[in-house]
Amino acid sequence: MREYVTEAIVLKKEPVREFDTRLSLYTRELGKVRAVATSARKPLSKLSPHVEPLSIVEVRLAEKGGMQLTDALRKGTLPKKHIGVLALLDTVLETGERDDRLWSLLTRDFNLAEVLSVLGFDPNFAVCESCGNAEPDTFLFKDAEYLCARCVPYAISREEYVVLPPRVKPGIL
Repeated sequence: MREYVTEAIVLKKEPVREFDTRLSLYTRELGKVRAVATSARKPLSKLSPHVEPLSIVEVRLAEKGGMQLTDALRKGTLPKKHIGVLALLDTVLETGERDDRLWSLLTRDFNLAEVLSVLGFDPNFAVCESCGNAEPDTFLFKDAEYLCARCVPYAISREEYVVLPPRVKPGIL
């Protein structure tokens, strides 16, 4: 059995079985990791308050037939406005994918354009996926694509996209 102690950002949390929780974490050393927190949904669980999405935590993971979260301590919390960015990271990152630039960006005050650039979705080179408009103003998280204002109404739901700030100069958001 291997054990890891690392900093992590909780990307996603979902219930499993009666009291367990499956977590998607982005860690400093291991990149994206999926782990199970046994009994984390019990009323008196010591892990429960530490493993909420947007939390920056120090975690202890044990690799034993998959990753098990054995301990966590919250060190901070990202602003709620970044929940969409975390959903995007959970969708586009592969398990084990690690990026030092992305980690340092996520642990300081960042904006969506910076994260999209690091992930390879640079808004400066974006075009609307529906009509080809050269100045899209919306990023659709679910499909990881750009749309212009005219095509946004056809997007599935409001929670799945974010409007980008207006461009001041070409190449700058």
